[in-house]
Amino acid sequence: MKLYIDPGTGSMLFAILIGIIGALNFALRGWIIKLRFLLSGGEKTAVDQEKHPLAVFVDDKRYWNVMEPVCRELDRRGLDVAYLTASPDDPALQNPYAHVHAEFLGEGNKAFAKLNFLRANVLLSTTPGLDVYQWKRSPGVDCYVHILHAANEVAGYRMFGIDYYDTVFVSGDYQIRDLRALEALRGLPAKEVVKIGIPYMDEMARRLRDAGPTPPAPSRRTGRRCSSRRPGGRARSSANTAERSSTSCSPAATMSSFARTPSRTSRKRT
Repeated sequence: MKLYIDPGTGSMLFAILIGIIGALNFALRGWIIKLRFLLSGGEKTAVDQEKHPLAVFVDDKRYWNVMEPVCRELDRRGLDVAYLTASPDDPALQNPYAHVHAEFLGEGNKAFAKLNFLRANVLLSTTPGLDVYQWKRSPGVDCYVHILHAANEVAGYRMFGIDYYDTVFVSGDYQIRDLRALEALRGLPAKEVVKIGIPYMDEMARRLRDAGPTPPAPSRRTGRRCSSRRPGGRARSSANTAERSSTSCSPAATMSSFARTPSRTSRKRT
């Protein structure tokens, strides 16, 4: 007899396990801090040395085109970024930026298990579902920020997709309207909303601008031919065709030809 566990029960068991491990982890850290405090004679010690000032998490390599413009600007300003990815072949792992330190966390639940114990001042992510299934809020993260990476509606996410983020980066007023409507329906506190646009579209616009003006396409004759056949009749003679070649291709000339030429049926009636 095979044991079957439905996805909802499996997620609940995983959450319980992560909660137990998290409680033991932070209890142990608390004891270590107290021990350092006693050994230092009551002086304050630096206990946040491993805390990242800014961390970025993506669950797939395709989001590098969204995050690269952000990382490039942060690198230009000299800000250190811990770039955490769940893709082993993420282009960010070979990024050229000195202040962007990329790390592969593992795939699936391995990545979420590490994120549940992350220590960072700010975590920026494109991944929905925070604090819903396997990915729980870490007590070591001060602020969770979600970046909407496409020009689509917020309501397109699955239920509770971004409900438990602290801040949301949006691309326009239409997303702010949807976000506030969902908060009102679900009784959620208002999040901080920042309108930043869409980074990868800004990048595409920059590449187009740097490429310079597009040269005009060379003009060429299409080789279009006009029919020398009258409606319902035989082909006109070559002389008649040559005589009307300058005007027969225009819509006005064509309609005039139809109007002047009786059909075969009308000729039979007369």
